[in-house]
Amino acid sequence: MTDTTRADAAVHPAIEATAAVTMACCSTWDANPLIAETPLMRAVLDGYPVAEGHALIIPRRHVEAFSELSPAELVDLGQLVGRAQLASQAHDWTIAVNDGALAGRTVPHLHVHVIPRRLGDVPDPRGGVRRLILGDSPDPWLLKRFKSREVR
Repeated sequence: MTDTTRADAAVHPAIEATAAVTMACCSTWDANPLIAETPLMRAVLDGYPVAEGHALIIPRRHVEAFSELSPAELVDLGQLVGRAQLASQAHDWTIAVNDGALAGRTVPHLHVHVIPRRLGDVPDPRGGVRRLILGDSPDPWLLKRFKSREVR
């Protein structure tokens, strides 16, 4: 846990809950089916998938934040994201990182989600990750986008 996280633990319950998880997090995904691996990273199927083929890319080294990855780990991460995409046989993907407790991460070990997206998996996929903050409707974002084009 970073010093900032420790200092903020009293400020937000999500941080405090994440801080309570022990270093057992590094073996959390050992039982998950393996998709591919490198000496630095593993790609496994998510134990709690939100879509068929939902994968996690996980550094072998204990890393809590994306910014802590080495250049070599970043290369392997990119390779395994691609391999997870191919394995899922989907057409599109959401690739996401909950980087810290306030971003929604509940396990204090960095992991990247590769979520296959398929036609009809949600009623309206417009807006993508903006919906995490803006809510159900992508329209406020789209309206702002279109209005900015009209001004030009």
